[in-house]
Amino acid sequence: MTIENIKRGNSNIRNPILASYATKIIPYRGLGSGIVRALKEYPDIDFENDRSGNQFKVTIKRKELNP
Repeated sequence: MTIENIKRGNSNIRNPILASYATKIIPYRGLGSGIVRALKEYPDIDFENDRSGNQFKVTIKRKELNP
């Protein structure tokens, strides 16, 4: 899956057991909706897809505080 696919809300369930409990444990809004909602509220989020290292990294930068 590409970063652009993830930003559009596409998802790939890697742990189906955990996903099946999501509606019972947390305020669940649907598969693939978290990244889309996060980007809508705070678009300064960086994504890195490191396939060779088998890692997907998300960096959320802190807003600068006014002194």
